[in-house]
Amino acid sequence: MNPTISKCMLSALLLLSLYSCDRSSCETDNPAFLNNGVLSKVYQREVVHQIEIVGEDNLRFWLSDYVEKDQKHYLVFYVQNDNLCAQAVMQIDHEDKTLSEIVNTKGKGRFNAEFKGVSFDVSQDDNDNLLIRYTGCESIID
Repeated sequence: MNPTISKCMLSALLLLSLYSCDRSSCETDNPAFLNNGVLSKVYQREVVHQIEIVGEDNLRFWLSDYVEKDQKHYLVFYVQNDNLCAQAVMQIDHEDKTLSEIVNTKGKGRFNAEFKGVSFDVSQDDNDNLLIRYTGCESIID
């Protein structure tokens, strides 16, 4: 094969692989996101509100962080589309076999991986706190 063609094909494959896995950068002007920490009630309440406006099916999710708090496990996702740039904190069931690797490694090796088809439930507790509970995904793309 011609060396020039080989170089072009290799370059194209490299660019495609970088594009397909990479999260595009985004910015927000939403005061709830700018003025509150990601783990705060105000921030997460606004995330839920924005997801309701945009619609779950119109979002993309990348793993941002793994958090353990009060013996509970959480995945923090970058949540994006053309109108939303935020992070959602989702409680996970640490006994879930599909998440056992992520729990055991505390997310290492999966950060910035895209989770396709993320599903979750939103509920409210007696103290008026919103809880986003991760229920699954179709696939994980590293």
